[in-house]
Amino acid sequence: MAEEVAKFQAPRLPYHEQIGERFGIDRSGWRTLTDAIFPSASTTDAVVLALAYCKARRLDPFKKPVQIVPMWDSKRKVMVDTVWPGIGELRTTAFRTGQYAGRDAAIFGDYVNENLDGVEVAYPEWCEVVVYRIIGGVRVAFHGPRVHWRETYATAGKDTRAPNKMWLKRPNGQIEKCAEAAALRCAFPEEIGNEYAAEEMEGRVIDHEALSAPETLGVPKQINSRQAKKADLWPWVQSCIRESKSLDELDAWWSDASTAASIANLPKKWQDCATEEYDRQREKLAEEVVVEFPDDVDQPEVVNG
Repeated sequence: MAEEVAKFQAPRLPYHEQIGERFGIDRSGWRTLTDAIFPSASTTDAVVLALAYCKARRLDPFKKPVQIVPMWDSKRKVMVDTVWPGIGELRTTAFRTGQYAGRDAAIFGDYVNENLDGVEVAYPEWCEVVVYRIIGGVRVAFHGPRVHWRETYATAGKDTRAPNKMWLKRPNGQIEKCAEAAALRCAFPEEIGNEYAAEEMEGRVIDHEALSAPETLGVPKQINSRQAKKADLWPWVQSCIRESKSLDELDAWWSDASTAASIANLPKKWQDCATEEYDRQREKLAEEVVVEFPDDVDQPEVVNG
């Protein structure tokens, strides 16, 4: 009897050998990422961005610390894939400080029954979470803001008010994640900054007008694309690395979630340059030598757009 040959289905998105060289992901692992971990990704580039984020933050991509969120680009009039940390990544950032001390059960507002474009929805009006941080040996409570369901939920599409499947199925669970993210930003402003979780960014719009993110702890309905211009990001990355005066300062900046997100938005060549500069700076700081970069070091060319 002829020996049967096992046949394996090809991954949903094309695999390139450089993915294995750069991230250590083989073809079987790639299929797991594209088909199970990031099923909403529409391009190989989107998954590579997620992998770059995880590499910069020293995270296991198979634990899904980040999510690929399709967002509507108001200028290009298309949906584009964007990479955002999940609530688990924000928790990891808090845990890594060694000062995270737990949280209370979520508090929900009164329940509302509403018809949103033909879909009957029952949801809590708002949600609030309290998280704790050890400061000077004392467990301090940080009360997050009230996050309102109607201001936060993700719609099923850009032209409807109806919630998407997840927000319809888990109205409490989704708003609780967003409230916890807001509370973590209150408790760990330096470590997390103004980093939003993927759960908060569903259904948002990438706006190309001169709109800046609000300085509140609420979630912006629109994201200013100018903040993501690569020509602006690279000089900022360079200066942050070069101006770090100690290993603690450099490592704290490098491991910050917002840093990882920024570096992940750079082209591969620039990401490699950032890693090289970080390693060089770290080595010299470890030797307590003032860093002086030679003028003849090749640097990526800053381009517009």
